[in-house]
Amino acid sequence: MKKICFFINDISMSGGLDRVNAALASALTEDYEVWIASLISGGKNWYPLDSRICVQYFHKEGLRLRQAIVRMHTPLKRFIREKAFDLVVLQDFYPCMIVSPLRLFTRSKFIFCDHGALRDERGHPTFMRRMGSILCHKTVVLTERNLEDYVSRFWVPRRKLCCIPNWIDFSLPHSENYHTDSKRILAAGRFAEEKQFDVLLRAFHRVVQKHPDWSLDLYGDGELMPQLQELVVKLNLKKNVRLPGMCSDLLSRYGDYSMCVLSSYREGLPLVLLEAKLNRLPIVSFDIATGPREIVRHEIDGLLVSSGNEAILYESICRLIENPKMRMQMSLRSQENTSQFDKELVLAQWKNLIEELTVE
Repeated sequence: MKKICFFINDISMSGGLDRVNAALASALTEDYEVWIASLISGGKNWYPLDSRICVQYFHKEGLRLRQAIVRMHTPLKRFIREKAFDLVVLQDFYPCMIVSPLRLFTRSKFIFCDHGALRDERGHPTFMRRMGSILCHKTVVLTERNLEDYVSRFWVPRRKLCCIPNWIDFSLPHSENYHTDSKRILAAGRFAEEKQFDVLLRAFHRVVQKHPDWSLDLYGDGELMPQLQELVVKLNLKKNVRLPGMCSDLLSRYGDYSMCVLSSYREGLPLVLLEAKLNRLPIVSFDIATGPREIVRHEIDGLLVSSGNEAILYESICRLIENPKMRMQMSLRSQENTSQFDKELVLAQWKNLIEELTVE
């Protein structure tokens, strides 16, 4: 049985990337021996893993990137060689920077998975992407648009690129019935700058002036939690906005909401929007470079808003609030373009890639 190791930054994290990694690793255990290497030691996995997965912890915590690359070189090289992995999968930037140089010292095949987007980076680590695409045998991106950016900006040969989206698992419990009488709005994500939840809160402050009986639940956690809590108080939104933190069963709660809102300025292929479509929720999202456009069809199953425009975000939310018939029509059509994200189809793409790279 072929052996695969997924390298991630921290197995205890609860973001979308971490959920994707846990689901993919677990799904592959039927056909492969699967390991997960967490570069930060300690901490229990947040998302459930198949019991057949082996987990290895390392000790990057407290180290700066350059220190981690130097100090972890030998133990990581020894680990990869001793386990004789057929394939090493590097989930995002920091595992890529720390582990990808080892491709030169091992016989394993390497895949770099870019869960973001080259456009609208605002200082995001482009060098890491370029390094990953050069050193690794394949770079996996989430959208065709991002693939084209790798070709045009980094001159990466198309044969070294592969587009595999995140998936929707239709077998998981989800809501099939949309309730137009709900007056609750859902948003979710890591509390970080690129999610622009401060913009969403300011837009929702204006919504509440017009529709005081509506509420917003903002799920997530992260470094900006104190600032967002302070902003909720400053905008006098304590009665209308909840910050419940992370939620392990969020998928089962989508049916309680009337719409889903995404306010990010950068995304790869956001799980929250895929799950909103699975649960037939209308969507309001900023129309950023990649992600929402691949999921949402403007005026059909959601509204795409000029990126960063707080005023139009407010107007679009109000438009859906004031048009329950439009929301119902969007809900009825929400799953029409989801077949490309079906779990079995996406999993087959991954297996094909694995076999292509590890053929003896």
